[in-house]
Amino acid sequence: MKKMITLIVSLALCVSLLAACGKTAAPVETNPGTPAETTPSQTTPAETTPQPAEPAPTQPAETPADEPALPQADPFVGQWSDTYSQRAYLTVVPTGTGAYIVRLHWGDTAASFAQWDMNAAYDAASDSIVYSDGTRSYITLKEDDTEDVQVEWTGSSGRFYLEDGMLRWEDDKDESDEDVRFEKMESITPDAATLATGYLLPIVQMPAGVSGAALQQAQITCETLRFVSFYNIWALDQESLRQNLADAWTGFSADEQAAFADNLTVVSDQIAQAVANWDEVSGIYDDCGMAADMKWLVKDPAVLQGWRMLTEATSAACLG
Repeated sequence: MKKMITLIVSLALCVSLLAACGKTAAPVETNPGTPAETTPSQTTPAETTPQPAEPAPTQPAETPADEPALPQADPFVGQWSDTYSQRAYLTVVPTGTGAYIVRLHWGDTAASFAQWDMNAAYDAASDSIVYSDGTRSYITLKEDDTEDVQVEWTGSSGRFYLEDGMLRWEDDKDESDEDVRFEKMESITPDAATLATGYLLPIVQMPAGVSGAALQQAQITCETLRFVSFYNIWALDQESLRQNLADAWTGFSADEQAAFADNLTVVSDQIAQAVANWDEVSGIYDDCGMAADMKWLVKDPAVLQGWRMLTEATSAACLG
């Protein structure tokens, strides 16, 4: 009997356990926008270990460390006007690293002026450009377009230095040096459109092998040097000049580019001939009415240096 009662009780307990296992817990409602809370036993090590904050993005340096910085513009190079007399201007033309041609023009009358010429070099100790071959001449223009040149002295020594943004002058033979203060005149690099119409296009269109070609070639050669003089090519930022030339060059067809390359040689040869022997070639410029301009242009060291720099920039940006 006892065994029967024990068996019945055991069966009842098994039934109750099975019933309990068959029940499912009701779902816990959570806010969709709020993550459900987790107990520490449910978290993973990655979730509990604090992660280092990502570094804030940094702006790239303007010039990479391994890229050489662009050279600074030479503060002496350029055209300067005298604020004292209002009649003098000075050109400082670069001819190489730390070397310059300096010319001072002091107007007297419409047909006469004084002119100083020096070959200078940079002196780091005094932070100035110094010379020892200064020459002063007095030049009078005659009615027949010739010059009367009176050399007043040679071999003077001196220097040009910067003070409060002005260029000052010291010379051991000239008394005017104490008064003059030169202020730099702004020179603006011509843009691509100006280079295309004022420099590239006339040379592209230069005639060859036809009647009257020689006169037109002489005219375009003179106008090219006028362009160099007007924009002070020798005083410009050469990197900007090359970039603008490259932009202008893309506007010409392959045939036009080929014509320019051929005709540029003609212009260069004519300029070289005029520099070497003006009297021999002056007639052709006289015939086209440009003898007076061309004569002065090929005698101006700033213009000739500007022409050299323009052809170098053209070769690098267009013909290279």
